Amino acid sequence: MHATSKDDEQNPVNDRGICLLSLDGGGVRGLSTLFLLKKIMDLLNLRCKSGSRRVKPCDIFDLMCGTSTGGIIAIMLGRLEMDVDECIQAYLRLMRRVFNARSQRIPFGLNFDIKSRFKSSDLKAAILEVLGEHGADENTPFDDGNVQRCKVFVCATSKETSGITRIRSYTPDEGANITATICEAALATSAATSFFDPVKIGACTFVDGALGANNPVDHLEGEASKLWSSQGDLKSLVKLILSIGTGNPGTNEINTKALRIHATLAKIATETEDTEKGFIERWREHFIEDRFFRFNVQQGLQKVGLEEYEKEAMIMAATNQYLDHTDCIVRMRKCVNNLVQKQKKAPFDFAIIHAQYLENLSRRIPFHHNIPFLANERFVDREKELSKLESLLFSEDSCSNVAIHGLGGVGKTQIALALAHKAYSECHGYAVFWIQATTIESIQKSYTEIAGELELPGLDNENADVKTLLKDYLSKRTGKWLLIFDNADDGAMWLADPPADPRPKSYPLTQFLPESKYGRVLFTTRDKAIACDVAPNPVEVGELSEEQAKTLLKRHLSLPSNQDNLAQSDRSLQEDKDILLLLRQLACLPLAIAQAASFMKKNSMGVSRYLKLLDRPEQEVIDLLSRDFKTDGRYPGLKNPVITTWLVSFEYICKEPLSLKYLCFAACIEPKDIPESLLPSTESEVAKYDAIGTLLAYSFMTRNATDSLSMHRLVHIATRNWLRTQTPPSELSLSKSFMSALKTLVHKFPLGHYADRQKWREYMPHALSLLQAHETQDMRERYQLLYQVSLCLLKDGRYKQALSFVEQLVKWARDTQDQDDPSSLEFQRLLGIIYNADGQLKLALELFEHLLEVQEKISAEKFASKVTPQHQNTSRPDITHFSKMTNLVRATIEKARADRDPQRLAFQHLLAIVHDAYGNYPRAVQLLEHIIGIIKAGHPTESDPELLAAQHSLAIIWKSNGQTDQALELLTHVLEVRKRTLDEDHPSRISSQIQLANVYKRIGNFEQALRILEPLVEFGEKALAEDDRMQLSSQHALAKVYKANQEHERALMLLEHIVSVRTKALPEDHLSLLSSQHALAHTLKEMGQIGRALEIQGHVVQIKKRALAEDQPSLLSSQHQLAVIYIKDRKIKKALELLQHVVRIREKTLSEEHPALLTSQHVLGATYQEDGQDLPAKQLLRHVVAVRRRVLPEDDPNRMESERVLAKFDRRDKEKGSLADGFPLQTTVDMRCETS
Repeated sequence: MHATSKDDEQNPVNDRGICLLSLDGGGVRGLSTLFLLKKIMDLLNLRCKSGSRRVKPCDIFDLMCGTSTGGIIAIMLGRLEMDVDECIQAYLRLMRRVFNARSQRIPFGLNFDIKSRFKSSDLKAAILEVLGEHGADENTPFDDGNVQRCKVFVCATSKETSGITRIRSYTPDEGANITATICEAALATSAATSFFDPVKIGACTFVDGALGANNPVDHLEGEASKLWSSQGDLKSLVKLILSIGTGNPGTNEINTKALRIHATLAKIATETEDTEKGFIERWREHFIEDRFFRFNVQQGLQKVGLEEYEKEAMIMAATNQYLDHTDCIVRMRKCVNNLVQKQKKAPFDFAIIHAQYLENLSRRIPFHHNIPFLANERFVDREKELSKLESLLFSEDSCSNVAIHGLGGVGKTQIALALAHKAYSECHGYAVFWIQATTIESIQKSYTEIAGELELPGLDNENADVKTLLKDYLSKRTGKWLLIFDNADDGAMWLADPPADPRPKSYPLTQFLPESKYGRVLFTTRDKAIACDVAPNPVEVGELSEEQAKTLLKRHLSLPSNQDNLAQSDRSLQEDKDILLLLRQLACLPLAIAQAASFMKKNSMGVSRYLKLLDRPEQEVIDLLSRDFKTDGRYPGLKNPVITTWLVSFEYICKEPLSLKYLCFAACIEPKDIPESLLPSTESEVAKYDAIGTLLAYSFMTRNATDSLSMHRLVHIATRNWLRTQTPPSELSLSKSFMSALKTLVHKFPLGHYADRQKWREYMPHALSLLQAHETQDMRERYQLLYQVSLCLLKDGRYKQALSFVEQLVKWARDTQDQDDPSSLEFQRLLGIIYNADGQLKLALELFEHLLEVQEKISAEKFASKVTPQHQNTSRPDITHFSKMTNLVRATIEKARADRDPQRLAFQHLLAIVHDAYGNYPRAVQLLEHIIGIIKAGHPTESDPELLAAQHSLAIIWKSNGQTDQALELLTHVLEVRKRTLDEDHPSRISSQIQLANVYKRIGNFEQALRILEPLVEFGEKALAEDDRMQLSSQHALAKVYKANQEHERALMLLEHIVSVRTKALPEDHLSLLSSQHALAHTLKEMGQIGRALEIQGHVVQIKKRALAEDQPSLLSSQHQLAVIYIKDRKIKKALELLQHVVRIREKTLSEEHPALLTSQHVLGATYQEDGQDLPAKQLLRHVVAVRRRVLPEDDPNRMESERVLAKFDRRDKEKGSLADGFPLQTTVDMRCETS
């Protein structure tokens, strides 16, 4: 339930006032009573604190009573402490058992004496069953002498006196009490005339109390007066009285000819309603103040007899109809609003507690409030913050001092304003004092005005200190007060050391805070350090949620809410999208939202147009956000524009140089997710964390879950604007800040080493932001960072972005440096690598050949300069001969050094890779064997990285060219060395494992391939990120082995995962993504899912045609596979057209021995045959067989397949059989097909 304030701080009736429950009698219609009470309790529990125990009636009501079946319900709810749902089930079972069979068919005797129509023994058995379920029995006393959560009494009529007797579960201080068991009390109150036999308790005999107390609310009043107010006024102590009827019964509820009982029942019905009217007259004030409630179904129960338990559905329907009535809904809501404040049971001495409260109230502070602003009609309820603050301020465990802190413009003042009005208007008795704490002058002014209103003694004394006077007054005076210091942002005023001067006129101002158990102090501040110093549990205020921000914007723009419109127009939906986009641009900051709304209203502008203004260049956006505007709840003279609201905070930050340095640095990079390690270096870790702490305290930065830092978007813009406006003598400027940030990034950004990959991924957004900034375009350091970023982008497979940056580097070098400058050559080398990776093989080939020429020229010039004879002495032949021989040796050495020039070897290696990609295997092999020979001539270690890299590349080419034995031997050696020298997650080691597995797959040793790849993938799942390039490559290779091994389901699952991950991480034209899609389509084709295969492969070809040259091998490979899928789909004409194109291009660019060309020719020949073109089919197949016999060994699978197909073709011709029967197209098409 909602928290309220301490006992002596507010009217105790609010949280522990007496709550009373009265339940009418009415047989089975008691179900209606329970349904009504269930609705109230359900609503109440919805309002209680989340996670707390569900509240039961015995927790809320101090005293409850009932008559007849109402008495039974009261016993179950109060004495047995059942909840309503449990009581309903028990009550239903009881009614069914009792009224199921009658003991008398005729309800009266010969003398018209009333006879019981139902067995009292059944009623007793049913009651005992309920008792047994709750730990009681037939002998359990109704009053067992223990203190019970809720006091209960039931009404019964004494047969001897016809008077009403109250049978209680407690012993009253005065008057007699009937000693009864629970069972006897239930039977006595239920002994309805004509229904059950009278009940004897001791010497007394009882019938039910329906006549005279069917509505027992008057007896409830009398009993409560005896318990709590025997000599006083009960009404002032009662928080709530709830009376629930069993429905208006009319007078036809019993079908009987006993005239006396008929008249009696009519009298009961009339008495029940008369009692209600009389009670409301006496308790009129409570009724008006929503402290007395009567709920009773008026229509629908007239035809339900007391005993007609089978009409449960009718009772429920009538009750639900009553509950749906607007009047009932409103009154129930008011009833729950009252009950939800109940915190404690009313003690027996409650009258004394209340009298003490009234005495204190008479001495309360004679002052209402000086709240400077009216309640903000546009305020959006910030339930999370308000709930926490209310708990801290007004709960039983409330704090004397509470502080809220947050970024300027986040809504701290508005939250304080809402609390102030709530404390004054709703918490009954709080005087509210509001102090504008912006400056010492504003504080002094507020204190003086408050002291004047209070007419404080001593104020006229010229030596009096008004702050001390107010402190003393509030500390000593009885009564509740709330003191608010708004905008307490100046740390010098609040965090200063205690004054040396004993006179209380200096800082810190905390010495002037009053202390009283009746008072609370609330601070609002931007500085978390101040908040933590003045309050034990400061509350941080963040931006609004999107829903809250949306509501706030609509209120400022006077737009209707769409919450009630189920069918919105397309225009309305677009407006909502624009609103959400705008709010994200404004970071859901309340002040920024108010400013934007003011501008839009003033200029009759829609949200979409304002969004376009925010997309303008930064300076225009700054101008827009710097415009002043009027809004409610802001002090006169303060700057309202969001872009200037933080100027005062900037001034405080300037006093801390390292904090200022970090702020300026963050303003120049991406504002989100700034790693601490990226901040400018400092010698002291303590100083670093102090500086970060200052920025966090002012909410200029926030710490993320990953421990990185983020800067508010609008603070980011405002800081840049502030730096832009700095003028001498200030040393600050935006251009200097960008230069400093650029130098920091150059120093800290990695150079593409694999071990630093996590770091460069964290730094990348910030480096890209700097590189794209207008301010850095002419700074030389930008190009150094551009180079570092490009290396890492290349390693991450982001080729398009890397290409753009490296082209800038090459242009810059061309304009500023010589052609043979090392950095210029390095930039071109990097450009060639990216061309190759991006599939632009022609450009890569041309560039590497050019670079090799330049490098050879440079090496030759170095060689020539070093072997020219100098200072030769020709006068002595023997010396001349020796000199010539020495020069010859030197020339040989220098020639070897020129050949071993690392730059030259690197260019040759890259050129070999491009030749391999283009299918020029002989040239690629020649270059790599040359490189390996040159490196080995220098006697390197076997782990020399350049040697291993060249051997790795050579083995891959041998594998592709069918030289699998050589490839296997060399890759095994490379992998063994790399396992000894490299970490398990090093890309080079993983790459060698993948390639070795590929060789095993090529020779059909799938078991060995799986032994390599399955542990490798398993390791990657534990050690590498899901989108790690090497992990995806390992999974891709494993999927290909599964596919080759006919494990198509496993291959499909793996490839779909790879495609899913790469689709999220890469652009649609990235070759790695296209390669995965290519492999996926191939697998789908093998599994017979031709439709999906055709769709995916068609997409791959379409993208590659747009991005690559027509002779690019990757494109041709995908077109080849698309043709194969066409054949599977029986689209022979389309397949034929595509294969003719592939063969035509490959015949121009590849040697006739190239495997890719031979594969395409083989499939084209088979397709000719399928199309009935026997002659070209036979010619092409014979050509393929001839070439493969020349270049491949006899046991090569491709050679054997071509020979087998041609042999069948020739055999068919001889037999002159059916062409289709003689040529197994399916086998041909299923030959190993190349993949990208």
